[in-house]
Amino acid sequence: MEMRVGEDFEFSVKAWQAITHPLTSPTWKKAKIKVDVENRDNCGFFKPTREVFDAWKRRREICGLLKARVCLIQCPASFVADEQNVWNMRQFFFKIDQ
Repeated sequence: MEMRVGEDFEFSVKAWQAITHPLTSPTWKKAKIKVDVENRDNCGFFKPTREVFDAWKRRREICGLLKARVCLIQCPASFVADEQNVWNMRQFFFKIDQ
Protein backbone atom coordinates (compact mmCIF):
# COMPACT_ATOMS: atom_id res chain seq x y z
CA MET A 1 0.00 0.00 0.00
CA GLU A 2 1.48 3.29 -1.06
CA MET A 3 0.59 6.61 0.53
CA ARG A 4 1.39 9.99 -0.87
CA VAL A 5 1.29 13.40 0.69
CA GLY A 6 1.55 16.81 -0.88
CA GLU A 7 4.90 18.59 -1.12
CA ASP A 8 3.74 21.10 1.49
CA PHE A 9 2.81 18.40 4.03
CA GLU A 10 5.07 18.39 7.08
CA PHE A 11 5.59 15.32 9.25
CA SER A 12 6.49 15.44 12.91
CA VAL A 13 7.87 12.39 14.67
CA LYS A 14 7.78 11.22 18.27
CA ALA A 15 11.02 9.98 19.83
CA TRP A 16 11.06 6.28 20.62
CA GLN A 17 10.43 5.35 24.24
CA ALA A 18 13.80 3.60 24.47
CA ILE A 19 15.20 7.11 24.88
CA THR A 20 12.80 8.34 27.53
CA HIS A 21 10.96 5.45 29.21
CA PRO A 22 12.52 2.77 31.44
CA LEU A 23 11.46 -0.81 30.82
CA THR A 24 9.27 -0.67 33.90
CA SER A 25 6.97 1.78 32.09
CA PRO A 26 3.56 0.35 31.15
CA THR A 27 4.05 1.57 27.57
CA TRP A 28 6.72 -1.09 27.04
CA LYS A 29 4.25 -3.82 27.97
CA LYS A 30 1.67 -2.41 25.57
CA ALA A 31 4.24 -2.27 22.76
CA LYS A 32 5.21 -5.94 23.31
CA ILE A 33 8.82 -5.22 22.39
CA LYS A 34 11.37 -7.76 23.58
CA VAL A 35 14.57 -6.40 25.10
CA ASP A 36 17.62 -8.46 26.04
CA VAL A 37 17.66 -9.19 29.76
CA GLU A 38 21.28 -8.04 29.98
CA ASN A 39 20.28 -4.62 28.59
CA ARG A 40 17.20 -4.06 30.77
CA ASP A 41 18.66 -1.10 32.64
CA ASN A 42 20.11 0.64 29.57
CA CYS A 43 16.91 2.21 28.27
CA GLY A 44 15.05 5.34 29.23
CA PHE A 45 15.63 8.57 31.14
CA PHE A 46 18.17 9.72 28.49
CA LYS A 47 20.83 7.35 29.87
CA PRO A 48 24.09 7.74 27.95
CA THR A 49 24.03 4.13 26.72
CA ARG A 50 24.42 2.48 23.34
CA GLU A 51 20.74 1.53 23.38
CA VAL A 52 19.57 5.12 23.90
CA PHE A 53 21.95 6.57 21.30
CA ASP A 54 21.07 3.82 18.79
CA ALA A 55 17.38 4.63 19.31
CA TRP A 56 18.08 8.31 18.64
CA LYS A 57 20.18 7.53 15.57
CA ARG A 58 17.37 5.44 14.09
CA ARG A 59 14.75 8.08 14.92
CA ARG A 60 16.92 10.75 13.31
CA GLU A 61 17.18 8.63 10.17
CA ILE A 62 13.40 8.35 10.07
CA CYS A 63 13.05 12.11 10.52
CA GLY A 64 15.43 12.56 7.58
CA LEU A 65 13.46 10.22 5.35
CA LEU A 66 10.22 12.02 6.18
CA LYS A 67 11.87 15.46 6.05
CA ALA A 68 10.49 16.03 9.53
CA ARG A 69 11.93 19.08 11.26
CA VAL A 70 10.24 18.30 14.59
CA CYS A 71 10.84 15.33 16.86
CA LEU A 72 8.70 15.33 19.99
CA ILE A 73 10.43 13.98 23.07
CA GLN A 74 7.87 13.02 25.72
CA CYS A 75 9.00 11.90 29.15
CA PRO A 76 6.94 9.58 31.31
CA ALA A 77 5.17 10.85 34.41
CA SER A 78 7.75 9.00 36.49
CA PHE A 79 10.56 11.20 35.13
CA VAL A 80 11.77 13.65 37.76
CA ALA A 81 14.39 16.36 37.39
CA ASP A 82 16.76 14.83 39.91
CA GLU A 83 20.53 15.17 39.68
CA GLN A 84 21.03 11.91 37.74
CA ASN A 85 18.29 12.55 35.17
CA VAL A 86 19.44 16.11 34.55
CA TRP A 87 23.00 14.85 34.06
CA ASN A 88 21.72 12.16 31.67
CA MET A 89 19.77 14.75 29.67
CA ARG A 90 22.77 17.04 29.40
CA GLN A 91 24.93 14.17 28.17
CA PHE A 92 22.27 13.05 25.70
CA PHE A 93 21.59 16.46 24.16
CA PHE A 94 25.28 17.37 24.06
CA LYS A 95 26.21 14.17 22.22
CA ILE A 96 23.34 14.19 19.71
CA ASP A 97 24.16 17.78 18.78
CA GLN A 98 27.68 16.87 17.65
